Amino acid sequence: NLWIGTSNGLVIIHHDRNVLNYYSEKDGLANSFIYAIEIDHLNNYWISTNRGLTKITNEGNFNLSFRNYDVEDGLQSNEFNTGSSFQTMEGELLFGGINGYTSFFPENVTNNPTIPLTTITNFHIGKEIIRGNPNNSKVEFDYADNSLTFEFAALEFTNPRKNQYKYKMDGFNEDWIIAETRRFTTYTNLDAGEYTFRVKGTNNDGMWSEEDAWIQIKIIPPIWQTIWAYLVYIALFFIGLISLVKWRERKLEADKRLLAQKIEEKTVELKKSYEKLEHSQQKLIQATKMKAIGTMASGMAHSFNNLLMVILGSSQLLMEKFKNTSTDKQIRTIEQAAKDGAEIIKKLQKFGRSEDEPAEQPIDLNEIIEETIEISRFKLSDQKRKYDVTVDIQTSLEQIPLVNGNVSELRLVFIDLILNAIEAYKTSGTIEIFSLSEGEKVIVKIKDKGVGIEKEILEHIFEPFYKTEEGRGDGLGLSQIYSIINQHGGTIKVESHPGQGTEVIIKLPAGPLAEQEEVQEKRPVEKTADKGIFIVEDEQMIRDLYVEVLIMKGHTVSSFPSAEEALAEWKMDAFKLIICDLGLPGMNGWEFISKIREMDSYIPIIILTGWGNEIGEERAKELDVQKVLAKPVSLEELMKTINEFC
Repeated sequence: NLWIGTSNGLVIIHHDRNVLNYYSEKDGLANSFIYAIEIDHLNNYWISTNRGLTKITNEGNFNLSFRNYDVEDGLQSNEFNTGSSFQTMEGELLFGGINGYTSFFPENVTNNPTIPLTTITNFHIGKEIIRGNPNNSKVEFDYADNSLTFEFAALEFTNPRKNQYKYKMDGFNEDWIIAETRRFTTYTNLDAGEYTFRVKGTNNDGMWSEEDAWIQIKIIPPIWQTIWAYLVYIALFFIGLISLVKWRERKLEADKRLLAQKIEEKTVELKKSYEKLEHSQQKLIQATKMKAIGTMASGMAHSFNNLLMVILGSSQLLMEKFKNTSTDKQIRTIEQAAKDGAEIIKKLQKFGRSEDEPAEQPIDLNEIIEETIEISRFKLSDQKRKYDVTVDIQTSLEQIPLVNGNVSELRLVFIDLILNAIEAYKTSGTIEIFSLSEGEKVIVKIKDKGVGIEKEILEHIFEPFYKTEEGRGDGLGLSQIYSIINQHGGTIKVESHPGQGTEVIIKLPAGPLAEQEEVQEKRPVEKTADKGIFIVEDEQMIRDLYVEVLIMKGHTVSSFPSAEEALAEWKMDAFKLIICDLGLPGMNGWEFISKIREMDSYIPIIILTGWGNEIGEERAKELDVQKVLAKPVSLEELMKTINEFC
């Protein structure tokens, strides 16, 4: 057999060359870095390593046993030198190391046969040391003194530093805990009860003591954990239970009489308020109808406007190509039909407004809030009747300036927000409504302490078709509210924490809305042939129409169906104008424009969308959008707008 010592363990190749074994520290070697190997006349293998000397005995069929020696056993050092070993004719082994050499006769190196006696030398309860011999004794103490420290020793002194120990606490530990050479342990916060601490030790050659030292411990429980205390607890429980039953019976009788009286009073009260409630419900039904129509119109407008854009653009393109032909009249008929269709869509979008009031007028928001609260009374009554949830509405309305806007739209905003606040309560609570003025702004706050909104939902609540609860609502409520407030030149902010409630803050301009001429910083764009127009539009027919018209007008065009594809191909200073839709798949138009503005803050951007009539100026200004066009747009108007920036 071939034994090979390496810097990473021992390899044994057997004589038939078909079996190879590998051994390292985890198998028993003192260290895996091997310096030399010697075989004594007893067929034991002695291996010098980087951490002592290892003796390997083959007990048959290559069942190897390992015994390690270190400087405490008499070695010159734990570290030896490479190849420095020798065996004399008399069988003496010599191994050279960093502090000289170690020599010995293998037959004289024997294991210590003495079986040690293990004893507990000290026992501490808290800071107090128990005097006398604690071995094999019984100790009782109070539950408050349940911090225990045990010190122990193996009474074998050949090489006491190599004596090892293991211990366990019956009633607390299931298995023995190996302490190696540590001679103490501590237990804290033991429960009241009975325990037995046991400890065993070895001599320097690892022979365990046959008997373990022990101490029986009894921790006396506190008075409130004794059997008498538990009997008292049980007695008090039954006494309380009987008292509760009797009190409950008396209360039920009293409640029954009180309920009969309240039913009679409420019947009279409900009869008086029926007409007022019916009137409020009619107002709410009308507002709900307007909201439903507005939702339908907004959803359909974008799709119809895209189709009308294709029809209008294609008809105008045909007129451009076939002027003064026999088909000119028919093409103009198609063009006019597309324009008429666009007007119908605009009217449908505005249908939610009341026709008997002007689109804009001076409005007292305090009056709208009070009307809205009155309309919401039916919902408060419904919550009380169905779920036994009482929601009070408290107001703090200061003297505020008038705002300029549409009464029906703002009334719809506050109806929706107050109803949302009522539905946020699963138990009774209060809704607080404040109005105040701050500089040139009128501020309205609606605050509840209901269930609140998760952070992930809060980030999307103003997005169209986003639902905050499964199966509830049409998903457009807050997006409509955002659009209405935006169109009135205001802002809306929602702050919420789950379980703590929600606060909605609306700010509107005080007095007539000032018409300010938009001032935009523009970088002069050179009208060079090598710079093209960058188009992002998901509708294939519209995209093809743009490309055909612009190429016909002498422009270079790059077009993409999605924002992701467009960003992948974007190059700084390669384009002179961006035309972008908003309703894109994946990343929407606003997100795309935001990323473009991070790279280029000067390139002109035109938004061309079926939602053009509903886009607020504030959002466009935020991202420095130069123009917002509503689909369908005539090619003449489109080219006129493009020529402003190219």
